[in-house]
Amino acid sequence: MRSADLILIDDIKIINGKDLENDGKIIYHSNDFMRKLSNLMEHPEYKDFLKEHFDTWENIQIFMMFYKVYEKLTDEFPDLNGYQKISLLTSLINTSKTRRLICKEIRDSFTSKKMLLSSNNEA
Repeated sequence: MRSADLILIDDIKIINGKDLENDGKIIYHSNDFMRKLSNLMEHPEYKDFLKEHFDTWENIQIFMMFYKVYEKLTDEFPDLNGYQKISLLTSLINTSKTRRLICKEIRDSFTSKKMLLSSNNEA
């Protein structure tokens, strides 16, 4: 974008592209959440992943299940590398009994509005 470009947002506000960039830099350096969000959203592999797996609420929930199990494996077995974690994760999901337990815990955590698998929430 050229600095002389103007941007119209919701037919309300016109922002100079240069001002927008300068403001963004200030936010980026002062707001940890926005910096991390920007870094994720600008990463091509992450953007492709979102397009592929965040297309429905069901797929978002499935992703969250995998994410929380992967996070729990990381917390419980810090010495495992990524390959070992995905092997264990696949085994847990492919085993009927453990898959049911995982799904129940995830479903319960969504309905109770707390993530039970989080290492921050002790039983």
